[in-house]
Amino acid sequence: MEQVDYNRKKQHLTKEERANIEMLYKEKVKPSEIAERLGRCKSVISREINRNAIKGEKGEIKYVAKEADKKYKERRRQTGAKIKLASTMDLIEYVEKKILKKNWSPDAAIGRAKLEHPEWKTISTKTYYNYVDKGLVNVRTIHLALKKCNRPKKRRVVKGKKQIGRSIDERPKEANNREEFGHWEMDTIIGKREKSEVLLTLTERVTGLEIIYKMQGRTAKDTEAKLKKIKSKYGKNFHRLFKSITADNGSEFSSSKNLETILKIPIYHAHPYCSYERGTNENYNGIIRRFIPKGTPLESIPDSLIRRIEAFMNGLPRKRFGYQTPLEHMVQLLNFA
Repeated sequence: MEQVDYNRKKQHLTKEERANIEMLYKEKVKPSEIAERLGRCKSVISREINRNAIKGEKGEIKYVAKEADKKYKERRRQTGAKIKLASTMDLIEYVEKKILKKNWSPDAAIGRAKLEHPEWKTISTKTYYNYVDKGLVNVRTIHLALKKCNRPKKRRVVKGKKQIGRSIDERPKEANNREEFGHWEMDTIIGKREKSEVLLTLTERVTGLEIIYKMQGRTAKDTEAKLKKIKSKYGKNFHRLFKSITADNGSEFSSSKNLETILKIPIYHAHPYCSYERGTNENYNGIIRRFIPKGTPLESIPDSLIRRIEAFMNGLPRKRFGYQTPLEHMVQLLNFA
């Protein structure tokens, strides 16, 4: 007797096997014996005959391999998750509006919809991307800012550049672990030329709140002057909002001792060539670049656009906050009215 190959347990029947089943079934061979001859389990053969048998002209039960194979292929086409477009149209329209009109990501839009409309039927972010690929929604790949897979870069420390000021190694654990509001990361974004106007960007580590200001140049004096104005703007609330700043080792941040004297808070510096140590700020700079591509002269960018970009970033729902916005999260933490 032929042994059953249990390694074939998860393999589907082939056309040849169905042809053999048809021949043996016509000869009135029992399913158990057919299974033995084909090296299959008895249940596989019995199920195959029950599923795919048809009635003949005289009402007799027949098994036809060709018809059985057609039924098998049709069932395979119908397997998998069913598309939920009809039952989730409220969500689909909401997400389309946020992506096309507000430049939100699909994840931010879907997460925010769940927060605002818990009664709606929903889908996962992965499912929405599948809908985009299949052309089932009005959003296309060109509308998505970051529909790609970035390979993580290897972290490296390049020796040779001198570190200025306090090292990030001295930063307190409440700043490193994002346990306390008020610890910021800082950088500059250049325009068309380095010796022209730049953007000073500050990102709060706990809430992701973003502050963006134009500076006349990329010198230490320009940075001192701008941070002095920021301190003056927030007045008595400055030390409630700012407890430390972490910058890179660029020349515009070289006067860290003067900055500490002006702001009365510590200024830390990441290790040379280690931008990942200010990863939140670097990622946010990437979002700003969606609106102001590299090579754009910043002199041509009005302050009104800078404020709109800042408002967009502070109003963009974030997954790590349960799809609250950075501004909502800050208000919740600090109990601002």
